[in-house]
Amino acid sequence: MKLFNIFGIDIKINWWFMILLVLYIVLDIWIQALGVFLVVIWHELWHCIVAYLNGIKVREVELLPFGGVAKLDGLLEESGSKEIKVALAGPLSNFFLATVIATGLTLHLFYHPMAYFLFLYNIVIGVFNLLPTLPLDGGRIVRGWLSGRIGLLRATRITARMGQAIAIILLLCGTVATYYQWVDFHLVIIALFIWIGATREREEAFYIHWRSLLNKKKRNIKEKVHQAEYLVSKADVELKQILPRLVTNKYNLITVIDKNGTAIGTVSEDELLDSIGKLRHDAEIKTLLKKS
Repeated sequence: MKLFNIFGIDIKINWWFMILLVLYIVLDIWIQALGVFLVVIWHELWHCIVAYLNGIKVREVELLPFGGVAKLDGLLEESGSKEIKVALAGPLSNFFLATVIATGLTLHLFYHPMAYFLFLYNIVIGVFNLLPTLPLDGGRIVRGWLSGRIGLLRATRITARMGQAIAIILLLCGTVATYYQWVDFHLVIIALFIWIGATREREEAFYIHWRSLLNKKKRNIKEKVHQAEYLVSKADVELKQILPRLVTNKYNLITVIDKNGTAIGTVSEDELLDSIGKLRHDAEIKTLLKKS
């Protein structure tokens, strides 16, 4: 649900978050509800600031109970280091705020039960978002590190699978802990949230990868010097097997070899992408050599 628009950024609130806030108000802990809302806003604000400083446009921010999801135009076409910077900004801002509050409490500059709640919630938000699963910040950090090495598509799929595995572990632990009344049902809800988010990221992985590749041509025109990624492929390998291995933040060059391992030609990234729509996905890479 859209709340408002500020500086061209749509601020939306997830229904799960809305239900949680309403529940807090019904239980007459509206001050905590306000605190949760402000901490999440603080977390996302720093994602937006760091994205802006790196020349990335923020289109939309969706607020969730344990952070949020900022939709950034062109982030995945950039280097993985930029995704890492933007992802780290949120948790680090929470740890910074928790440190400020802890300092104030230790030096007796102020004291209020709400301050202790905000200290704990900032720590929880910061640590939780560093879990290595998409769509959390930890997953984006891992994907940013992997994407420059194995490509965006494979990095997204690996990180999403990690998220699904973490969700299953949390669900089992949460179910047992709830049964024995060690903790309440919040851990189960967190597990479901992670599973849904990781599954959605995994399903959208190829679309994100393909969109990034198509948008690369615009960036390639602007940049004068490119970092290159070199691949070696046998002549009979199908195009659909090569596309997932393309690295989105580098210029890809594919050396084609015959059955004896002898190089018989090179296919550029542009030639490969231009062939999509003209050739079937099961066409072999050697068919592009005839046109080059």
